[in-house]
Amino acid sequence: MSGFGPPPGTPTGGGPRRAPSYLPPGGLGGRRTGPPGLPLASSAHKPGIVPLRPLSLGDLLDGAAKHVRRNPGTVLGLSLATVAVCAVPAVLVSALVLTGTWWSAVDASFVLAPGEASVLLLGLGVAFGVLLLVGLLALPVSEAVLGRRPGLGALWAGLRPRLPRLVLLELVLLLLLAVPPVLVVVSLVVLSAGPLPLVLLAGLLGTLLVLAWTALVLWRTALAAPVLVLERRGVRDSLRRAWSLSSGGFWRIAGSTLLVTAVALLVFLVLGLVASGIATLVTLVAGLDGDTAQAGLLLASNLATIGAAAVATPFVAGVVDLLYVDARMRREGLDVLLQRAAARSAAPAVRR
Repeated sequence: MSGFGPPPGTPTGGGPRRAPSYLPPGGLGGRRTGPPGLPLASSAHKPGIVPLRPLSLGDLLDGAAKHVRRNPGTVLGLSLATVAVCAVPAVLVSALVLTGTWWSAVDASFVLAPGEASVLLLGLGVAFGVLLLVGLLALPVSEAVLGRRPGLGALWAGLRPRLPRLVLLELVLLLLLAVPPVLVVVSLVVLSAGPLPLVLLAGLLGTLLVLAWTALVLWRTALAAPVLVLERRGVRDSLRRAWSLSSGGFWRIAGSTLLVTAVALLVFLVLGLVASGIATLVTLVAGLDGDTAQAGLLLASNLATIGAAAVATPFVAGVVDLLYVDARMRREGLDVLLQRAAARSAAPAVRR
């Protein structure tokens, strides 16, 4: 995609090396882009959802909200499809695996009750959907930065070649995030027959280690999906590139994603409670009882979770994709290149 490719390589000769940059060799040097009399950056300062300069927290939040508002059909439709496809298998697995008495027989209920385990599996499915959506929305967000709004056909044509690698990347990230909690649960199950203080201490240490590991993986690899989609890299190369881009901006990425996740969780909880309340009311009016009512409430609760997640997650994904753009503007001068691209797009309109 124009303006979002990988940075040019550094010279390989014996001369001095320079950091990757989007400026031409020797800097701007008075060169202009566009017809005479057209200001280089004035008309292109904010052609799309964010200004073409390093972004503040307000710019990130406003840009993500504008992206959803300006293209709601594509964004929300893609979000609903992605979250549903990722969450439904988790719901089926929890319904098939956690039923019966075997969960209690292996003392797993000492750590997690079947209902809590079902919620955890659903949460993992939704989390995978969010990770995947960051990559799927990278292309429309990057186009929206320049004021463009691609249709579904153009969007699919750009995403289809990258989709297998994107799914593989998110599976790797989900595995990295899921293995430590599973190991902690298994360890607690093994220690459940021992002294209670030992179990509590192991649980506390395990929880702290899981939180630290999750923060490290999430925030140092958060930009891997947009890197893979927009720079057309492989899985391993995308992870390395994301690790490099987040260097020096760890706390900015962490703070921004924490804030937007908190806002999204609030929206998710409100929408989920409203939908669950409606489902409960429908169950009561229909006169269902016993196992049928319980199954109906569980199904309605899961559907409500999926629907609420589909509304809340595009906001989180949009902020992460804009953090990628911000990181490249801060480190590589991408804002200059984007200003020139916007100026070229505005030139025909100025001539007319």
